[in-house]
Amino acid sequence: MAKNITSKQLNVEVTTIDAVLEFSIEGKATGKQLFDLVTRTLGLREVWYFGLMFTDAKGFKTWLRYDKKIIDQHIPKDSVVGFKFRPKFYPEDVSTLIMEVTIHLFYLHCKEDIIDERIYCSPEASLLLASFALQSEYGPYDESVHIPGFLNNQHLLPSNVITQFDLTPQQWEVQLIDLWTKHTNMLKSEAELEYLKIAQDLEMYGINYFEITNKKGSQLWLGVDAYGLNIYNHDNKVQPKISFPWGEIRNVEYHGKKFCIMPEDRNSPDFVFYVPKTKISDLIMQLCVGNHDLYLKRRKPATMEIQQMRAQAKEERSRKIMERDKLETEKAARMQLEREKKELEERLIALEKENQQAHQAKLAAETRAQIMEERMKIAEEQTHSLTRKKIETEAEMQRVRASAIKSEEERIVMKKKVIKAKEEAASLQQTAQQERQEAESLRKRLERAHINNSPPSPLTLQYKDTSPTVKTPTSLLSSELGDSNDTVVDVLPNGSSSVDVSNTEDLATELQKQHEDYWQQSQYLSEKLTALQNEVADFKQEEKEKESSPLPLVRGVRGKERKSKTEVSTTQRIHASIVRQSSHKHYTYDKSKSGSTKSRIEFFEDL
Repeated sequence: MAKNITSKQLNVEVTTIDAVLEFSIEGKATGKQLFDLVTRTLGLREVWYFGLMFTDAKGFKTWLRYDKKIIDQHIPKDSVVGFKFRPKFYPEDVSTLIMEVTIHLFYLHCKEDIIDERIYCSPEASLLLASFALQSEYGPYDESVHIPGFLNNQHLLPSNVITQFDLTPQQWEVQLIDLWTKHTNMLKSEAELEYLKIAQDLEMYGINYFEITNKKGSQLWLGVDAYGLNIYNHDNKVQPKISFPWGEIRNVEYHGKKFCIMPEDRNSPDFVFYVPKTKISDLIMQLCVGNHDLYLKRRKPATMEIQQMRAQAKEERSRKIMERDKLETEKAARMQLEREKKELEERLIALEKENQQAHQAKLAAETRAQIMEERMKIAEEQTHSLTRKKIETEAEMQRVRASAIKSEEERIVMKKKVIKAKEEAASLQQTAQQERQEAESLRKRLERAHINNSPPSPLTLQYKDTSPTVKTPTSLLSSELGDSNDTVVDVLPNGSSSVDVSNTEDLATELQKQHEDYWQQSQYLSEKLTALQNEVADFKQEEKEKESSPLPLVRGVRGKERKSKTEVSTTQRIHASIVRQSSHKHYTYDKSKSGSTKSRIEFFEDL
């Protein structure tokens, strides 16, 4: 008796693919009672596909029998007895699975077997299956949510596929997302069912393998699945040599390590093989009986329970489709509203920008208006100043003209005096010398007066010393006033003065130096740009070569295989041979069961 068992309670721990369930049941409970408790907890109704597996006290894995008490099945002596809830039998076609919970459980177990390489899967099929797994787990691909690198920690592909091709995680992610985007409108259950539809065509799907020998002692594999019994060479679990469908098997029995299959054709001998342990015979018997019962059940009319489950599943699927359509409609409406909102926000931003530009233009116009107003004021002041200066100039011209007239009168008077002096000189001989000197002086003064066109009268000298000089474009007296040696600055029409630039040579030298520096920098940048363009061209050429090299996609292209010292596994070589022969699982299976039962049994004996 196990230590954990009292007279009343038995503590068990049931591990499913995604949960751990703990129960405390009666010590005398049967396997059926525990199994029903688990299935009710999981909400599972298609219970005939599943079973509870455990490791007995001798370390042998076996299935829990429903018709016996748990304590009578050699359970280990632990405080908590562990069981694993997993598929025991597989359907011939996964499309016959009814409930979504059943599909989900098969999907999880199948995905685990493929990733852990218990089922061989080609790289192309692995990528496609992984894309359906992403659709099931994350829903439709959304680039705003599923950012690059989010698959780095996800275990989606078998290790042999990853090591077979020299691709980076980013390249694998690109390939997966490319396939994932094609499943946008799939429900979770639909994606999982599509996963199973692809997986059921894998050669090792749904098969329980056991090592056997024939009468000659040849090491072989026995495969038990939903279709029947398959015999494989010991180095080939992919292609069966011969097969015996359940429809050709009349009875199955074993005696110790000897297993006997009796065919429907009574003219054929019994199909006999041997197993290493008696426990294996018992395990094979359970699988044969269960698969044969399901084989017969599938060929009978559906029971009322199955019909109810199908109706319920159909109704549930219709409800989810309606919910999905409603969600898609709401999502489309929400996206439309978001687009309209975005457009309105963009229009608002554009209007605000236009308003800001208009405001800036208004401010600029007001500034220009203020500047123009100030310029107008300055122009008016300049106009008043010029008008005032014009009046002053005209008055000055009148004074100059009056002074000129007065000087002319004085000249005439002086001339008369000269004439009178000459007359007096002629009469006054004794003062001739003195008069001669005065005459000479007068002669010189007359010559200066002739040159200046005006006698140097005291009034003129006084005017030249006191009168202001007006230097404007309209001045007409600039040639009449002032000394020719005085410094005069000409006023240009725009009010500026002409300036002599004395450092022209220095400026030319500086400009030449800046030109040389600019030419050197331009040459350096040109060389850098040329080098960068060459690097970009080389990078594009490498990317083009990578794109031209095939990748392992379902579209038929293959990736560059990693160069490794390890050889390709036997299973991979066999699968490659099947692909080259354009064969598939069902073709191989049909070929393996061709011929009469008797001929196949004889062939088995000769292996």
